[in-house]
Amino acid sequence: AVATPAGPAPAIAICFIAAEENGASSLTGGTSHYGEQTYLTDFGLVLDRSFDLAKDEKAFFEQTALYDYGEILLNLGHLVVSLYDSMAESDKHSIMEKYDIQEGLSPPELRNILLNNIEQIQADGILRLNEAYDASIVRYRSVISLMHHFFADMRQNPQKDTPFPQTALRFLRKEAMPASFSHR
Repeated sequence: AVATPAGPAPAIAICFIAAEENGASSLTGGTSHYGEQTYLTDFGLVLDRSFDLAKDEKAFFEQTALYDYGEILLNLGHLVVSLYDSMAESDKHSIMEKYDIQEGLSPPELRNILLNNIEQIQADGILRLNEAYDASIVRYRSVISLMHHFFADMRQNPQKDTPFPQTALRFLRKEAMPASFSHR
């Protein structure tokens, strides 16, 4: 529990605060509007089966259990834009020309073009990627895309109540994982 000057806090709200690529923060979980309430979390308690969560806290946890998995893979996709940005101008121009990339695209738009063509970009040798990174991008591209769309939808939703795509993410996770891994 979180201690306040008056004693322990009566409840712990479970939520995620995510710093997005454009510097904006997203707040998910709970019912109040951004800025009206401070959320604190201790996921150790959520994972401890002897800790008694309220019904709505359990439901929220179950609905967002794969959030971190998706967030990590989304950020894996961000790296390709940074690598592209650090390329020599002549190499960038080659990629822009070949894949019809227009000046002034937002980082998410650029990322999608790069990720959708990563195998060919890698084969051309213009953008040199670590083999394991390249393989991960190809394997988890659908998860990266799903999470990108989730955050884009949430940014455009003034109520910030965009449903987390847990079922779709669970399916894509199972589809992307090698058969030797077990699934929850």
